[in-house]
Amino acid sequence: MIKIHNKVALANVVGHVFGDGSMSQYLAIIYTNTKRELIDDFINNFNIAFNFPIERIKTHIQKHDKNKDCFVVTAYSRPIYLFLGENFFPKYKKSIENSLPFKTSKEKNAFLQAIFDDDGSVSKKGTISITQNVEVINYISKLLNEFGIKNKQYLIKNKIINKNYPALRISKWDNKKFLKHIGFIHPAKQERLKNNILTLPPSVVIDNRVWDKKMKIMKIKCNHCGYIWKTKSKLLNITCPS
Repeated sequence: MIKIHNKVALANVVGHVFGDGSMSQYLAIIYTNTKRELIDDFINNFNIAFNFPIERIKTHIQKHDKNKDCFVVTAYSRPIYLFLGENFFPKYKKSIENSLPFKTSKEKNAFLQAIFDDDGSVSKKGTISITQNVEVINYISKLLNEFGIKNKQYLIKNKIINKNYPALRISKWDNKKFLKHIGFIHPAKQERLKNNILTLPPSVVIDNRVWDKKMKIMKIKCNHCGYIWKTKSKLLNITCPS
């Protein structure tokens, strides 16, 4: 019987395994990444969650396909391997049959941060997106909605192999919420997120915005005087006209 010493740390480990990790057929939990910060994050949380000795967690370096050093972490433990398979990874595959047993907001936060650190991205214009299998995307969307973070699911088509991949992107207007509730350990993603926080003056109610699909314009109503702006571009510095 495995004793869980910290459920938040466990959620982090599960998120990383769903991301850049795997369940080896040789009873090993494996995690790979090119970022030392994320490797340390996984090792520390694995240690905290299971009280597993750090000296038993092996790390080696192999060359990445982009000539970068890739860190590979391996932890051998039959009890932990079986526990994760029975509770989080059906048939030891990265899929979700119904839901994951995370109850608190801190656990859900830790899971989301880990999986976005691994599989998520932040575009130059600040759009946060992630690609995963459909069951995981549905679960991520459910958790984001619980945090009040608007998101949209869509398909990315790989024209080379003619296959669609489930994906999800977050409304840029909710980048501030994502930063507050989830954020990144990945330094470049966190920096890009911080540089793309869209804000409007308190007098403007974002929830009152209306997107006209035919005219391709956004209408934003001032909460103070009722004036309505119509624009095809982002409004970052608007003020009440009254």
